[in-house]
Amino acid sequence: MDTPKHIDQEVEKTLGVLDELERVEGNPFLYSRLEAKLAAESQAVKKPFLAPALRWAAMLIILIVANIFTFTQLTPTDPQMTELAALASDYAWDSSTQSYYENWSE
Repeated sequence: MDTPKHIDQEVEKTLGVLDELERVEGNPFLYSRLEAKLAAESQAVKKPFLAPALRWAAMLIILIVANIFTFTQLTPTDPQMTELAALASDYAWDSSTQSYYENWSE
């Protein structure tokens, strides 16, 4: 096992190596390149086609119109009602009778 004294010596040796390293010099033009790139990107950003609130409003209007169209198409017209009435009278069904399965006995 390593003793605390031996561990302290290793730590001091490692820190001594760090003191001997030279400082790395950066590119002097790096900052100006980054500034130019950021300026080009900020100019290239386009505004959205529609504001998000306007998008939501348009989607809501389209949804309402689609629902109105659907409900007007699904409401039965006179020919449909007469066909249903004829079908109900052919099978002797009215709203007061219970379903077939409830009346069926073995």
